[in-house]
Amino acid sequence: MGRFSPVFAMVAAPMFTRAVPALADRVLARTVVRLAVMVILGYGLYRLVTEFPGPGRSFDSWLEGQDPTMPGYPAYAARWVEHNVTPKTGRLINEYDWGGYLGWRLGPRFKVLLDGRTNVYPPEFWRKTYFGSYEELTELLESVNADAALLPVGGRFQSALELRHWQVVFMNRRAVVMIPPKTMPATGTSDPER
Repeated sequence: MGRFSPVFAMVAAPMFTRAVPALADRVLARTVVRLAVMVILGYGLYRLVTEFPGPGRSFDSWLEGQDPTMPGYPAYAARWVEHNVTPKTGRLINEYDWGGYLGWRLGPRFKVLLDGRTNVYPPEFWRKTYFGSYEELTELLESVNADAALLPVGGRFQSALELRHWQVVFMNRRAVVMIPPKTMPATGTSDPER
């Protein structure tokens, strides 16, 4: 939920400055305090800069991350969909966590099923997707009439689509791409980079 940090900062900073008593200038004027602040800010800036991909690392591999249990995005699976799935309906089944990324990466060719704009979806939709039975979820996913599904490996949506005989056409440690029964990808089933 780190994506909410900028919004939190815009709300919390004015409240914090109003609620905290003003610091005396003599505290901030001390050399030790200035050095401590410079070291802390410098270390934070260093960590920020070193986390970005270097010249030997692609942006997709950086987004994908090293450990699939850590937060990241399905960059390789999204690239596979870009290269191998021809939009017919232009719809893509996805789960909540990756909706914003997939909308950015694959839009306007594909429209995602759901994303972080929780208030635009009715409560009945959320009940069927995450709180209802597999039958309700499967019925909802079938009604979408999607060209493909890009999902976390082993998730609830993947199990529901497997019940409807969707085929796995791409899988890595983080994501799985599935297509409806009797649909073949436009080209091969290999990832262009991995």
